Amino acid sequence: MKNTSTMLSALLLMLLALTSCDTFTDPRDGKVYSKVRIGSQVWMADNLAYKPETGSVAPLSPESENYVQAYGYIYDWNTASRVCPQGWHLPSNEEWQILIEELGGSKVAGGRMKEPGFTHWKEPNGGAGYDSGFRGLPGSAGYNNNVHQYEVGEWGYYWSSTGQVRKNRPAANNILLSYGNGEVVTMTSYKQAQMSVRCLKN
Repeated sequence: MKNTSTMLSALLLMLLALTSCDTFTDPRDGKVYSKVRIGSQVWMADNLAYKPETGSVAPLSPESENYVQAYGYIYDWNTASRVCPQGWHLPSNEEWQILIEELGGSKVAGGRMKEPGFTHWKEPNGGAGYDSGFRGLPGSAGYNNNVHQYEVGEWGYYWSSTGQVRKNRPAANNILLSYGNGEVVTMTSYKQAQMSVRCLKN
């Protein structure tokens, strides 16, 4: 019994060391974001919902206010690269990979990154049995200021700052979370696409 209690206490301390929550207020618009320490990194635990004066941002229609409240805005890559508040930045592909490895590797990290339950994710929300505090959301993606509404609840796309070239066109790495399983997939997408942003503390 004593050994079991000691093991449980050690496990709890490990979990507390891995994940600790706090908040950050964006001075530009007063929005409050949760933040979470995972390993050596501090991440926003909410999708960015800052609307800059210029850039490619969606959604724009008034009826999409509920979408913004739930999922934040989605941005093209050029806008995403400069939209994080001071003291934060768009993570590089390498920084995303550090998070993924911290959470057990690409086969399971997606589940640990996702928000648990079915408030935002469609069933089965595969692999989301343990919440790391990152609270990844299925805001889908967009193009020409239109959200792929049919994918909302199914897919979460997040930009990285790492540029690439795809079929001789400017592109960049991004990660993908799926409602169907606990994997996280690293992809390359054209910079005109619009995706969610998670900011990483400098």
